Amino acid sequence: MWRSVGLNVQMQTVENWSQIMARGTERALRDWSNSAPFNDPVSSLVNQHGPNGQQQQIGEWTNAEMNQLCEVLETSTDRVLRRKSFRRMLEICEREDPAYTVLHQNATFTAKAKAIRWKTAPAFAMDFRPGNFAA
Repeated sequence: MWRSVGLNVQMQTVENWSQIMARGTERALRDWSNSAPFNDPVSSLVNQHGPNGQQQQIGEWTNAEMNQLCEVLETSTDRVLRRKSFRRMLEICEREDPAYTVLHQNATFTAKAKAIRWKTAPAFAMDFRPGNFAA
């Protein structure tokens, strides 16, 4: 299937984390659940890809400007500055110096009674704030 679109790929299953995380030119892809435990860019982007995140700690990826912006998100309460910093971090991590590539995103399915006025979120979070939920 992959050859038909011009890709010469060899898939290799390994047995343990030391093999998965081994450095070498043959390693290109691994599973990663990039969770955000709370609704702030610090909980995902900074936590996963910042200076104390796994990627930088094991030498997979680093970016000096990204690291400076992580500090802004971790310390500033200025919403305008935080938004500007987060936007720039996404430009770096997704376009200029890719820290990751999203290959798929899990689907989330939620069931509820028709009488309940509640809008499901497009992610795993269950939003029960007053503006989104009414009995």
